[in-house]
Amino acid sequence: MAIRPATPNDTDGIRALVRSAEAHGIAAAVDRITLDDADLRVLTQDSTIVGVLVLADRVDHLLIETALVDPTQPNGGFRKALLAFAEQEARNRDHDTVRLAVDERKTEDVTLCRSLGYRAFDRVETNGHRVLIMGKAL
Repeated sequence: MAIRPATPNDTDGIRALVRSAEAHGIAAAVDRITLDDADLRVLTQDSTIVGVLVLADRVDHLLIETALVDPTQPNGGFRKALLAFAEQEARNRDHDTVRLAVDERKTEDVTLCRSLGYRAFDRVETNGHRVLIMGKAL
């Protein structure tokens, strides 16, 4: 498993991952993923793209805009790997906090984030969904 910056050669793999996510009803944030994203990373397993990560620097934290894992892949710790990478990137960029939004209905994602030390500090309504804004002090 490796996480690296996306390249133009990754376009087809990213599109395939997004289509797979859409087919499984996971499309809320993924329709915005493009190679134009300033900080787009891909997670690969045996040269196959199994995850994408979009990060954005904010004044007081690093924002995980998207952390998407192909839902057809067996759970190989990919979500944890993306979050751990984002946390290390935050430290490398001198941030002491990392944040992300999690759909409250995705209880597995909420549980994972909580188990990794993320805490909900706000709840917002987006497109009829309740979304938890979660953060972790590093």
